[in-house]
Amino acid sequence: MIARRLLATRGPHKPPPLPPSASASASSLPLPPPKPPAPAHGLSRLLPLSTAAASSSAVSSPDEGAHRSSRPDRRDRNHTAAAIRSLSLSSPDTGRIVAVQASRSYSSASAAAAARLESASGPADARSPGPGPLRQSRHASSLPPLSSTHPAFAAQSRQQQRLQLHQQRGYRRSFSTLAATGAHPTLISTLPNGIRVASQDAPGHFVAAGVYVDVGSRYETADTAGACHVLDRLAFKSTQNFTNEEMLAQLETLGGNVIAHSSREALIYQAAVFRKNLPKVIEILAEVSLRPLITDEEVLAVKDTIAYEIEDMKWRPDIGLPEKLQQIAFGGLRGLNTAGQTLLLRARQDDTSQSIVLDEALESVQDATAVGRAMLCTPSALEKITPELLRSFHKTWYTPERLVVAGVGMPHEELVALAEQHFGQHAPAAPETLGLQVEACKPSKYTGGSVVVDTSKGPISPNPDDQNLTHLFIGFEAPSLLDPDVYALATLSTLMGGGGSFSAGGPGKGMYTRLYTEVLNQYHWVERCNMVSFSYLDTGLFGIYAAVPPSPETHEYIGAILCHQLYDMTRRIAPIELSRAKNQLKSNLLMSLESRSVELEDIGRQVMSRPLPLPGAGAAAGPTAIPPPPPRRVGVEEMCRRVDSLTAEDLMRVARRVLFCENVQSPLEFEGEGEGGGWRDHPARHWRRSGDGGPTVLAVGALTGPKDALRDPLDTVRKWRLGEPVDAPLASASAGGSGGGAGRRWLFGKGR
Repeated sequence: MIARRLLATRGPHKPPPLPPSASASASSLPLPPPKPPAPAHGLSRLLPLSTAAASSSAVSSPDEGAHRSSRPDRRDRNHTAAAIRSLSLSSPDTGRIVAVQASRSYSSASAAAAARLESASGPADARSPGPGPLRQSRHASSLPPLSSTHPAFAAQSRQQQRLQLHQQRGYRRSFSTLAATGAHPTLISTLPNGIRVASQDAPGHFVAAGVYVDVGSRYETADTAGACHVLDRLAFKSTQNFTNEEMLAQLETLGGNVIAHSSREALIYQAAVFRKNLPKVIEILAEVSLRPLITDEEVLAVKDTIAYEIEDMKWRPDIGLPEKLQQIAFGGLRGLNTAGQTLLLRARQDDTSQSIVLDEALESVQDATAVGRAMLCTPSALEKITPELLRSFHKTWYTPERLVVAGVGMPHEELVALAEQHFGQHAPAAPETLGLQVEACKPSKYTGGSVVVDTSKGPISPNPDDQNLTHLFIGFEAPSLLDPDVYALATLSTLMGGGGSFSAGGPGKGMYTRLYTEVLNQYHWVERCNMVSFSYLDTGLFGIYAAVPPSPETHEYIGAILCHQLYDMTRRIAPIELSRAKNQLKSNLLMSLESRSVELEDIGRQVMSRPLPLPGAGAAAGPTAIPPPPPRRVGVEEMCRRVDSLTAEDLMRVARRVLFCENVQSPLEFEGEGEGGGWRDHPARHWRRSGDGGPTVLAVGALTGPKDALRDPLDTVRKWRLGEPVDAPLASASAGGSGGGAGRRWLFGKGR
């Protein structure tokens, strides 16, 4: 009913896109419907599409040229977005949804101002420190002269004197460059017991330090499920040398920020303090990571806290459903005999949440492995957690070979000395312990599947502000974190972008990404639409998500709309979109790494991202069958250069690789990856598909009847032929971008 009222007040539907002909060959698939006209600049954005299109001839579109006015719009000045930590290529947050919100790189007005500035000061490569006149304000020539009696006359005179002095001395203002960030390289050392120490010096009053453990929910078993989640909550409590009260007093004395969190592939302890407190914080990090007591009282208190978190998560679909999507994609439906069909689950009136029936179905599957395991502790697993189980799990996985001590803001020699003092006595793992680790390091297996949860008879949220929405996810197996195509995949996610229909803010909020302009701005009843992306050591998941009010019309159209957007990624990448996505991705990376805590995590995760043994080594191969690649960190400068080198064909190729199961290896190569250990030929570098490439579909919402289109969302996906192998590559309809030929290299030198 809500959707019908919206349609009645906002006019008729724009018809949904049509799928390609089922009889067409792979190389002759018809192009999707033409792109809707871009909204015109200025007030005409609020007009109907037909009016906006008619007025676009009089007012230039922001994607087509510079605005005719010389005064930039106030909203255009805020052209950067908040940094998205999970978007960082080397440091993804594997426990959260990656809702990439990209925006226009620069507004047309800002571009016009930049052009005027460049014409006045010379080309970009000439704007470097050196002799030359100091650029004055662009408003200086338009200011009226001041009388000698005016109060501001003296201040203006002093300013002019400073300008003249700077000109005489040859000073010149310049733009900052990426080269300046390379003054402090990342240094990596290995202690005699195998613990890796990585650091990067930086000026300032604060330092950041952390301990990164190569363990997560992917290494858990049916008996140890939820152990990482509980160990995360047990951080910074009693240890062998500190009671709980003493630990709390030590942290209060430091006055810094301390955090601990876990994911599918890492457990992290971090702290940011004053420089003088670095020895104390390293001592505390060693205590909480290597020598926790894990008492009965602490475990009981933490279990109560986690039980409250589980209850709170039941009514937060934005966090809970992406987690369920990953479980379904990597073995969550194994044993339920779905055989390629949609599994229909019905919520019950007496359930405690709308998705509890899905939780019960996923918990019944006992053979889910690797990233298909639940990252958060489930109620049934929480009951099995005991202090003895946690101590055994800690002893098995907290070994020197799986530990990284990282820091930012201190000399490398100082951090190595402190690590040697507090971590150097940690004994290496025994052969039987290494055998247990290798046995648990099973490769991920993508299975896909389709699940629909009908909540029409389920419970209602106790929060009256919660909207009754239908949530639809469509995902596919994607390249791993170490694959060269991860940069193209991240750029593609940024280009698609997305967000909410009531998202406040200007271009920095992603208002000019494709999902905003072609979905949220064209179909007014779509509440949310964005891309989802998860990257792991051996695989990944890439897809699209939307939330709509439940009605027969919205359920019928939303599947076709999402499939059309996915299909279009393989055929059409405009130059303006590619340029904007590259700039936004680089902006997110650079702004994220301005935070020392984020840069610290980036260092720790990168050094830890090449573990031994690698997932997929197998117990028979032994822990030394696959030699470890050399420790190395890819700096942000190299990341940005790799992003800059991508072409439209690269993005469409990786989209076809994901959506149409093209089993081809990425032609992109990184210079320097083959040095000191053969990383270029290492088996973990290139992603290999672990499943058949079929889709993973999850729909949660109130079905409207027996003929509801979302009763079998796989039918819509099949009509668009997504997830089906193709015999020939799809024809490109890009307006720009040269092909990335086989063996193309990025000659950008070594990482830091």
